[in-house]
Amino acid sequence: MRLPTPFASAHPIAALLLGALWLWGAAGLSAADYPKAAENGSLRLTVEGVRVAPNFGDNAAPAGRQWCVVRGRWENRIDKKRAAERGLATALDVSDLAKHLYLVVDGASLGALQQLDGVGGRSSLAAVAIEKPGAFVVGEMVFEIPAGAYTSAELRYYDDISGHFRLALTGAPPEAKPLGAVVRNAIAEFAVFAVRDPAPAAGDTAVPVGSRAVAIELRARSVWRNSGPAPEYDFSLPAGAQVERVNLVDWPGTRQSFVLVSDGEYAATPVGGTLPDDARFLPELFTGGTLVFHVPAEAKSLELIGTLGRAATEAGVMDFAPVRLPVRGGAAKPAPWTMPLRLTDEMFTVAVGARRVASFAGEPAGEDREFVVLDVGVENTGGGGEYFQPEAQLQLVDAEGGLTNCDEITGRGPRSPGAQLYVPAGERRRCELVFRVAKGASPKINFRGGSFEAQHELP
Repeated sequence: MRLPTPFASAHPIAALLLGALWLWGAAGLSAADYPKAAENGSLRLTVEGVRVAPNFGDNAAPAGRQWCVVRGRWENRIDKKRAAERGLATALDVSDLAKHLYLVVDGASLGALQQLDGVGGRSSLAAVAIEKPGAFVVGEMVFEIPAGAYTSAELRYYDDISGHFRLALTGAPPEAKPLGAVVRNAIAEFAVFAVRDPAPAAGDTAVPVGSRAVAIELRARSVWRNSGPAPEYDFSLPAGAQVERVNLVDWPGTRQSFVLVSDGEYAATPVGGTLPDDARFLPELFTGGTLVFHVPAEAKSLELIGTLGRAATEAGVMDFAPVRLPVRGGAAKPAPWTMPLRLTDEMFTVAVGARRVASFAGEPAGEDREFVVLDVGVENTGGGGEYFQPEAQLQLVDAEGGLTNCDEITGRGPRSPGAQLYVPAGERRRCELVFRVAKGASPKINFRGGSFEAQHELP
């Protein structure tokens, strides 16, 4: 997990002067709404217009998304006299505007700034460089946002050297409240804001036989703050003054960090949704997106669990407990396992049962073939969270000693394990592994532990 240090500098890059044929009326926007301006200690942004489009130059927006194009004028407003008194530069350089500027749609979706080629060899504005006070650049800033109409849009700019500002473009965000409790750790607050159960299939991903899709809207906001020097270009405060600084939170691998646990045992990984896989969370409001999961059709209890792991910061390493958000049915109490084969592997106790079926997930095994379905339970008896890899640790062995890995149809079953199972300390997870074998074959189970490998009769 990566947490950014406070944005403490602006960076150099050449800016482009762009022109455009401007379109009005999209998403309730009107030419009468503009210009609008906001500023901090070193710059002023004046928005001259906003439009929404499926294309920017030859760049088509991804499926289910659209471009929000903001035409703006950036002006260097540094006070030369006061800058000289503090020994500050009067040139304004922001080399990566995407680290500072964000578009918030309907108070919930965070639009990421893009760098795209437009028409006539011109590009969207991804950086600002203004050499002297009073000078300015004009350009189009392109943000990727969800497709469809929206009621509000707001720009937010963060910079610990020059100061923050916000600029409402249109409308007021709709009021939204979490469905349940807000869960907080050392850096962020998390909450579920909507659940669709059952939900439509995610894109081209079909819902497996015996499963149903569940879509969850997850939002979060940063609460990670520390003290530091006031913005250098805020001349209303004395030089060297200390203020509470706000920090944005980066979470690489956001989607891979979450599972939806049904009935306290079966962990499903996301198969789609709008939540970015490298999400960034702002401090003042909850933003996020949806996660879509496939769970067993008969599942009653659902809990969203996020594994944040560790993060290195200026203050040292922070270790986070999993984020747990109830979605449906309250706390589950799984029944005792009845699988007959029991294996012990360092911190894991593994239970295995087996059944033979002619078809699985709606697919026949084939002529003179059948499926062996292993019902696998894993309990973590250690002191910390651990990963168990069912597909790598459990295989079948034929009479000649050849190893057989689980069939690809495992991933289309309602209880697929995914690549690995994260099992928190003191908890357990369960899954199914499916093998395609000759009808009537009597394979054995090959189990690979952390420090040993052993074979067992098929239970």
